[in-house]
Amino acid sequence: MATITTNKTTSTTVAKAVHAGSQVTSVIYSLAANASAGDLIQLVRVPAGAIVTDVQLTCGLSTANAITANVGDTLNSARYIASVLMSNQGVLRANATGLPYSYSAATTVDLSITAITSVTFLSAWVACSVTYHLDEIPNL
Repeated sequence: MATITTNKTTSTTVAKAVHAGSQVTSVIYSLAANASAGDLIQLVRVPAGAIVTDVQLTCGLSTANAITANVGDTLNSARYIASVLMSNQGVLRANATGLPYSYSAATTVDLSITAITSVTFLSAWVACSVTYHLDEIPNL
């Protein structure tokens, strides 16, 4: 069980915080050869005040590999995508119950691995895109 950062979540990384329109932050992360259940991968950073409107996830794994995982944050590990079996299946999107979600403090969107069918990954990767905005949504 390890907490892993990407190039978008290091301690010196600052999330985009433009106060007009939507912003997308994305990362492609190469899975370690020794990934294991319990690993937490901090994928992207979102700023305080962000209202997340979409989360997309895709992966490239060899046919013998599959990962069961959640996509969420530090408060709810499955806020956006819960208990999904990832293989080479295309794009996964956040479910409607987790969106939109507003953050009062800066945080990260995380991939938490709950199970792996094989521990040997050959050029395996996970890609994540998070869409958010900082301007208020008008009351309709």
